[in-house]
Formats: sequence, structure tokens, C-alpha cells
Amino acid sequence: MSDLEINLTESKTKDSLQTGDIILCHGYNPKGLDPGIDGVIEFFTHSPWEHAGMVIKNPSSILDVSLNDGLYILQASQGPNGYPDVINGKLGGITLNNLDDFLCNRQHIYIRSLNNYDWSENQKLNFLDAFNESHGKPYDKGWWNWFCAGINSWCCDGKCKCCKCCVPPHDNEFWCSALVAFMYVKMGCFAEDLDWSDKTPAFLAREDTPIVEPYSLSKLWVLKK
Repeated sequence: MSDLEINLTESKTKDSLQTGDIILCHGYNPKGLDPGIDGVIEFFTHSPWEHAGMVIKNPSSILDVSLNDGLYILQASQGPNGYPDVINGKLGGITLNNLDDFLCNRQHIYIRSLNNYDWSENQKLNFLDAFNESHGKPYDKGWWNWFCAGINSWCCDGKCKCCKCCVPPHDNEFWCSALVAFMYVKMGCFAEDLDWSDKTPAFLAREDTPIVEPYSLSKLWVLKK
């Protein structure tokens, strides 16, 4: 985990962020006595990643909302967060939050930029439909789903379908990386038949994450150390 942080030396500012960019968080301090939920997630997904989200820039230009221009994050969290959803005021589940609120008490934040997405009117409509379908829904706390996804990540880096039948596709609730994968499927960036439900943050960080051409994901870069 620490080697990863040392090797990722490319750093950019928030000015580089665009809608659709993937946020990945590394939160576990291996020297700490209590790993907390961050450490549990990283351990059972066999990765240094404990949370994922998606950047939305100037949401009023793409969503049916009236919000100030700026950077926001669409995320799924157990909550309660210390900051409310900017639309419905909720503190957990699928929320849209100010990015600065999210970053305030966090460190080790990394980004994969979404490239070649031209935001045609049709693509904007797909994004809006996916947002409306997911926003406000509950966080996926199903222990069996977590267990099977963790075993799959631990045993075969999330590339095997051996636990597929254990986590059936669903869109009534999401954990963080499942939400991002769901959005990417609906945006046309991931294959239409990709099951988002069992995807972990490690899946989104892989260099061979199966994105649909001509779209691509950048290598990881550092937003906040």
C-alpha cells in the first residue's frame, strides 16, 4: 500500500477535474492499531482502495437541478456524513455532495480521468437518466454481497466469475464502486451487459478496467496526498 503512494508521483489540481472522472480513496494506515472500516474493505478486496466516487462539474449544465457551478462528487456511503446532500439534505446513501466538503477531512485521494467523452445531447440524457435512477437510493449493506465480492477480489483479483451467482444484478441499492460502475454502464463507457453490482474500488483502479472504445481512463494521478 505504501509503495503505491510512493510510485504515484504525478499530481494535479482540482482544475483538471471533469464530469465522469473517477475518485479513488486509500484510507488505511497500516501502522494504526485499529484499521476501522477502511482497513476492512482494503483487506477483503485485496487492494489499497476503500472508497470510490464520480466527479460532476457544474451540475446544472447536465442535471435537472439549480446548483452553483463548481465541483461535486456523486457517491454511495453508509453515512452519516458530516455534510448533507446538496439536493435532498440526506447524510447517507447515494448522495451528491460538494467536493470540498468531501475532501476536507480526507487524504490519499487519487483520480482516473475519463477521456474522449464528448457530452453530446444524447450522452447528457443518458447521464441524467442514470443520475435520477440512482440518486437518493440506499447504500448496499448486504453482508452476503460484500462477502462474495471480497472473496472474488481476494482469490482472483475480481476477474473470475466464480462468485457471480452470489451477487445477483440489482439497482435498488449500491455500494460506492457499484454506483460508479452503474453510471459508466448507463453512459456507454462500460459494456451494456457488465454487472455493476459486484464491482469493487479495485476494479475501477485496474489498468485493464474494460472501458468501451473510444473512451479511455487515464493512469492514476494524485489529487490530495
